[in-house]
Amino acid sequence: MRRDRKLFIGNRLRVGNGLLAWYDVSRDDFLTLSGSKITQCLDRSGNANHSDVQATSSKQPERTEGSLNGLSGATADGNDALDLPSSVYSLAGGNNTIFGVGKRTTEAGDNDSIVAFTTSSSPRLLIRFGGTSGTVNYRSSASGSILSNGSNTNTKPQMMTGFRSGTTASISVAGGTPVTNTDASDVLNVDSAQLANGSGGLLGVLYEVILYNRTLTTEEILMVEVYLANKWAIYHPQATWILSYTSVEQTTIHASKLNRDEV
Repeated sequence: MRRDRKLFIGNRLRVGNGLLAWYDVSRDDFLTLSGSKITQCLDRSGNANHSDVQATSSKQPERTEGSLNGLSGATADGNDALDLPSSVYSLAGGNNTIFGVGKRTTEAGDNDSIVAFTTSSSPRLLIRFGGTSGTVNYRSSASGSILSNGSNTNTKPQMMTGFRSGTTASISVAGGTPVTNTDASDVLNVDSAQLANGSGGLLGVLYEVILYNRTLTTEEILMVEVYLANKWAIYHPQATWILSYTSVEQTTIHASKLNRDEV
């Protein structure tokens, strides 16, 4: 698939075009470590929206080498959190697009947050694995309901995309059909934002989070999703890694939505 030159330069996202922040745990040069613990995740977008330094050792996620497709991930124990700077709080105040790649350890009925923006500890903008087994959630609203998509295949690595356009909120899993509602609204009083926490601590692994402060087009969303799917070798109907298998194997991959480590 041809990548839109407005979004990509080679294999990296282009600065600008609404790219607010990009947190990529696979890149050691964008992590600050204390031993194997992650104390800070640096922003790859060029906007210097680095996470705050997490000085509390019990809240530092573990860098796990070769966690997925030979790339590192951030293993979180449910209490870990990387606070994001106030310079990204404005994301909740308008249209946005959020890409998250991660996995949860168990389907235990708890929410497992990828990223969340909160007001007085109440999550207003979020993307996460939901408390109901097999679901992911997205919310971009001061008071509206939390949107749920039941296409998550339990505890294997997943890519989820949440996006807002006006009052319409949408969330899709692995390039599938989005679930939508019309409860979206501006949130202007965010006082905290976190990776791996804020709307239920992540018990699992965080791989990558990309934040845009606009609604990407359908084509743009597809391009970013395919980039992430190929990088992390997770399922997407248009992921090019699938083409390396025979037609029979491809049929099985698509039928069961398999990640590469399941083939």
